[in-house]
Amino acid sequence: MIIENSLLKITYFRKENIDTNYLSWINNKRLMRYSQRQKKYNYSSSLKYLKGFNNFDSFFFSIFEKRRNKNIGTITVYIDKKNQIANLGILIGEENSKGKNYGFKSCKLVIQSFFKKKKVKKFIIGTRSDNIAMIKICKKLKMKFFFEEKSKNKKIKHFYIRNKNSTPSIGIFLGEPGSKNQILSYLEYNNKFIINSLNYYKDEL
Repeated sequence: MIIENSLLKITYFRKENIDTNYLSWINNKRLMRYSQRQKKYNYSSSLKYLKGFNNFDSFFFSIFEKRRNKNIGTITVYIDKKNQIANLGILIGEENSKGKNYGFKSCKLVIQSFFKKKKVKKFIIGTRSDNIAMIKICKKLKMKFFFEEKSKNKKIKHFYIRNKNSTPSIGIFLGEPGSKNQILSYLEYNNKFIINSLNYYKDEL
């Protein structure tokens, strides 16, 4: 799978991409300060992480800057096939590639491609409230604020963008799983609503 424009090429991340440059990104505490991936990574653990992506409902991409043919970052996409919702995370690792809108442009490319080819109705991005760079990307993508939650004493903001051809849906947010499941079961049985269930978010930037 290749997603590209005149500046960027986005392809499946492969084991050949696990090089010293990539390892320096994911072991950089400052760069990964907003990520859930906080442990130290080596080639073996990175390869194990890569093998967790099956290219059916989870995707791990490399972002290449075409002019230099250089890997500058990664994108992850997780799809809830039942509800046709995708969750996106992005990391721009190369320092000299920052400040060029590559984060926004990469996200836009992937979202547009998945809306066309992967039968995705909605993209969701969750990010910490102090991750100003990611929030700016969400706003530039014209994503709408969804809701805010607390996770490990951090506030997480969720944004979404809907495929213009999709049917509008409603969202229900409950902290107690039993109550949530009962209400979702009723709505599904009632058969008048499209049920969207947000189970997790992934944020790498």
